[in-house]
Amino acid sequence: MMETGNGKDARCEEMLSRLIELHMGELPDEEAIVLHQHLAQCEVCQAEDRALVKLAERLGRVPEIEPSEHLAAALRARLELERARGADRGAAPAGGVHWWERMKWVARRPVPLYGAAAAIVLVCAVLLGGVRLFAGGGEVVGEVPVSPVVPVEQPSLPQRSRPAGEEPPAARTMLTQEGVMFAPSPTVRLAFGLETVETDSI
Repeated sequence: MMETGNGKDARCEEMLSRLIELHMGELPDEEAIVLHQHLAQCEVCQAEDRALVKLAERLGRVPEIEPSEHLAAALRARLELERARGADRGAAPAGGVHWWERMKWVARRPVPLYGAAAAIVLVCAVLLGGVRLFAGGGEVVGEVPVSPVVPVEQPSLPQRSRPAGEEPPAARTMLTQEGVMFAPSPTVRLAFGLETVETDSI
């Protein structure tokens, strides 16, 4: 058989893509028999199956929480939207099952919604609603809007009086930077003493 580079051959990849459907009870009887026969003689797929079952069992031990109705409704609507988009794009990815199909088995287990599952829901909601999300062929299906740049007003430089004719070295360096002469703003000229501020005599 052709090796995939991760210890599993092409047959294993096909079988593993059907595990979710097997545990959800949605796999036809004939295919379920073939999958059980494969699991009976393939240690790699047995390990994958045990890991999947263990994950579901751990989720079952997490304290339950009550999500808001708006969150559940928004997530269901988004999943249906992604399902429709996937149908428009064509067949499922190489693994055989779309990502939202892989989530259904845990969601349908006969237990309340758990803390970890709710955390996954929140992360999915954030991802689907904001960050760049790539579908099965690398297509961008969501993107974060870029925040506008808000200008920050710089504080005005303090005005200092300096005797006429005295020019600090910093001002001379600024005026001859790389041999190019330029005229600084009045605020900068006052800050570096290029212009003097008349003060009332005492």
